[in-house]
Amino acid sequence: MGSPLLLSFYPTEPEFMQLSESQFDIVLEFLQEHCHNPCPLCGSEDWDVADELYVLLPYGRKDIGQADKYVPLVMIRCTQCGNVQTLDAEVAGLQLAHQDDE
Repeated sequence: MGSPLLLSFYPTEPEFMQLSESQFDIVLEFLQEHCHNPCPLCGSEDWDVADELYVLLPYGRKDIGQADKYVPLVMIRCTQCGNVQTLDAEVAGLQLAHQDDE
């Protein structure tokens, strides 16, 4: 799979994190190797994979605050029923630079 790409993901303020083509390929390769299950809600095997990273913020929070407490996520969505699943981006092979590392 080659060396992991280093992404800067932990900003002091929210910002958009678009994946490059090679980063997206790393995520797809991980999914093809490790995820072989159909959608648990409808049984479909048709999934869309987001080409950007996300974090889930607690309800009511407007800023990222201490970003090192959040998990960068790749979202995958069932094209039949809309079920959304999340995947830890670092576990999927994207090496992310923490704010303290920069």
